[in-house]
Amino acid sequence: MRAISYRALHTGDADAVFDAARESWLFTYATIFDPAFIDQFVRRHYAPDRLRLLVSLVADHRMYTFR
Repeated sequence: MRAISYRALHTGDADAVFDAARESWLFTYATIFDPAFIDQFVRRHYAPDRLRLLVSLVADHRMYTFR
């Protein structure tokens, strides 16, 4: 088994994070939420443009995250 490593999110990761979020939400919550709700939620909260903005806000010390 390989060890898991973590690093800070980069702007170039945004599309992959969006895709992973959509896939994981559809799998995890398929019996709880309607697929349309999941799609809308992921598009709003994991939108690549939004993620790229968050990266720049953290880099500029205008927003903080916990590790």
